[in-house]
Amino acid sequence: MPINENFSKLEEEYNQWVNNFPLFGVQECTVYKGEQLPLFVSLCFPTAKLEALHAMVTYMTVIIFLDHKTAALYIAAFDNPAASLAVWASTVVGAEYRLDYLQENAAFTRATVQEVVERQAKEVDKAKPTLEMYLLNCRNSVTTRTFFVYVQVINGFKVPKELWGDPTVQALKHTVTDVNLIGNVLGLFVVIFCQILVHTKHPLLQKELIADGVSHNILTVLMQDSSIACSDLRQAIDCTSNLLVEALDRFNECRA
Repeated sequence: MPINENFSKLEEEYNQWVNNFPLFGVQECTVYKGEQLPLFVSLCFPTAKLEALHAMVTYMTVIIFLDHKTAALYIAAFDNPAASLAVWASTVVGAEYRLDYLQENAAFTRATVQEVVERQAKEVDKAKPTLEMYLLNCRNSVTTRTFFVYVQVINGFKVPKELWGDPTVQALKHTVTDVNLIGNVLGLFVVIFCQILVHTKHPLLQKELIADGVSHNILTVLMQDSSIACSDLRQAIDCTSNLLVEALDRFNECRA
């Protein structure tokens, strides 16, 4: 598999950025430097320039970090110049893509803040989301939609606005997002299960643990949705696996 020629330099500079990021403590620095995000983006975008790789990897890091914090901190981080998400993005996302980038981030931010607020609410105050409701909100609260813009920037093309509204293109965007969010939950569950087996808890995975009435987890949603017959965790995992296969099938159909 090809890897971006800028990987080594990206990793070195990313680690320096993590060490100096104002919202990170010692634990966060250790965790994020061990997550190998520079390797991930270097494999996903083997032809991207160094500046574009920096924009994506720092964006991913901050979003993951804020996703596990309070709504107040999440919002405040966007107002803190020292922690600005636009530092690298402004050097990569040109004027032609700027409005799309801001609109996608605005939708993502609104959905994520709503998710954080609901996650912090007491169980008695929360309505149990259905699978349809869960997927509808999560399609906005995962960063896939922002990366649709980065992909255009890196590859030097811009999808015409009228084409974005095409039913096939919309279906393709939704299926790509569904594959991302469903696959992410299954992958995290495997890691969590391994962590439990060795009696450790990864700080980035705490919100995914099935406890304290966490509703923003597809497994718990499936067990709470009365229209879906998932009476236990095993059935919820099987159902989630089937949803991933269905999403992959839809993606191939849309792409054909």
